[in-house]
Amino acid sequence: MDCEHFLEIAASAGIDLDLIIIDNQMGMRCLELANQHGIPALIMDGFQLANELTFQVARHFNRNNRAVSEPEADWEISTSADGDALQVLGLSGRKKVQDLFVDRKVPRERRHMVPVVAHPDGRIVWVAGHALGEPFRVSEATKSVVVLNFEPFLEATK
Repeated sequence: MDCEHFLEIAASAGIDLDLIIIDNQMGMRCLELANQHGIPALIMDGFQLANELTFQVARHFNRNNRAVSEPEADWEISTSADGDALQVLGLSGRKKVQDLFVDRKVPRERRHMVPVVAHPDGRIVWVAGHALGEPFRVSEATKSVVVLNFEPFLEATK
């Protein structure tokens, strides 16, 4: 799907985009479209997409949300640290992220590429592509949701 089509679909669905990440292989047209729509853009090459995406996105949102006093502005996107654990949706008890990676057969050399989203109070909300934290499930009491999507760019590191 090209950038123009993507932006049209998002606009017609009423989706507000906060950031577009553009692979530098896509050319300048996507950047021009992002500027026309008033959407900030990050241009990255394949290596950056695979290895630095988490850092670049977090840096963008931290820079743009400093004046915001809502708790959402303090959510953290990083990679897992030793001892990180979460209550996995549908499971009882807590599970270390390390154990989750082992269970999901994530190769050791790729674990540093998996984004981990944490709530301001430190609880892990989501291990991208692998687990959602039970306390953050959508229920009848849910008043708003944040939709996060992650597509790994693993082929860039092969």
